Amino acid sequence: MKSRLCLITLLSLLVLPPRVAGKEANIYGKIEVIESKLEKKKIPHLWAQGVGNVEITGKAKYIPGRDTARSFDEMTMNFKFELLDNKRNIIKTFELPGVCREGEKLVPKRTFSFVIMNCMLPKGLWEKVNSHKILNATVKPIATPEEIKEKYNEGLQKIFEIQRKIKSIHTFLENLFPVVIVEENTFFIFDLDSSGNEYSFVKKAPTPMPIPKGVRAAFPLPSYEGKPCCIVSGDVFESLEGYAVIFHEFMHCNQFLICEEKLKSNMEVAKESGDPSWELNYPFPYEDSTFTKIYSNFLKSLEQDDSKGINRCREKLKETLKKKDFEYMVWQEWKEGFARLIENRIRRKLGLEENHYGKEKPYNRITFYVGGSKFISFLTKQNPELRVDIENLFYKMFENEDK
Repeated sequence: MKSRLCLITLLSLLVLPPRVAGKEANIYGKIEVIESKLEKKKIPHLWAQGVGNVEITGKAKYIPGRDTARSFDEMTMNFKFELLDNKRNIIKTFELPGVCREGEKLVPKRTFSFVIMNCMLPKGLWEKVNSHKILNATVKPIATPEEIKEKYNEGLQKIFEIQRKIKSIHTFLENLFPVVIVEENTFFIFDLDSSGNEYSFVKKAPTPMPIPKGVRAAFPLPSYEGKPCCIVSGDVFESLEGYAVIFHEFMHCNQFLICEEKLKSNMEVAKESGDPSWELNYPFPYEDSTFTKIYSNFLKSLEQDDSKGINRCREKLKETLKKKDFEYMVWQEWKEGFARLIENRIRRKLGLEENHYGKEKPYNRITFYVGGSKFISFLTKQNPELRVDIENLFYKMFENEDK
């Protein structure tokens, strides 16, 4: 959740005023490169200052030739780009993957797609590019907050309608959190108004990285005072399943506010990983045959409500796995298993098919969503207080004892 924010692209490290040659660079939007038939000629060095929200996508054809230093590479259509400060000193240089170096052989008539991160480009720069007839580009302005509010207002307000139907499932469903809609790599932040009965637009902010359509996440947003938020693209409002996922993410917001940081502060896997995205990328031994056998038996014991089998498997897992591996497993079971459990209860209430994705082999991180959900269900039947006391629930899952 919080660690996801640390997945920073090259350009997000740049914090520059959006000015070019003393003038505001206020022309930005989605650039769609349609097609380019390139010629063997050098292109003057183009410069830009500032960063913002422009996504460049499209296709281009190229012909054999040599690349030109400090210019767009007209032979491969792999952009070389430099960001300069006010004195035109180069502060960052970046290029697309697969840039053809001088002396390398090119394949004629190859067609490929490309994307150039995030950057704010002045109108004059694109005029220079087009003046050389190198590419055919159009600018589509990013949606305004007013357009976003009108587009998604009905979907946002429906959250309250769904909440009324499902809030009896768990006390945490009484809590609503900010909803952040991502469009064109921009965060459009909505939060509860003073009455608590309506979502209203608060602000917009650039995303720290390109975020694809279909995003479903929850993490504290630095651009909104570090508050835990549900991060989604607008298509989430198109189905009831989408609302079940929104409340899944709200469960993560609850976890963050209650005890998440405290728990992580005592975990070696969190403190020593060295990877800010360790929750997603930790190299857990999913394919280890011993682990696979034990966890498979653990899932079977949960299905059969076999308490002795469950306890036996947990003991074997703790004995077999390295400490960090066991910590990681329990963390995913607790964090994602809890949210998956509530999500599936919501799905049942709304007449939707339950989500049991992850139970199939080969096992992966999502397997712990399944195991965690079933394990939490088992533990909370034995001790109903753990349904709300989620900190002690974690310790119970980890040590099989209360703290």
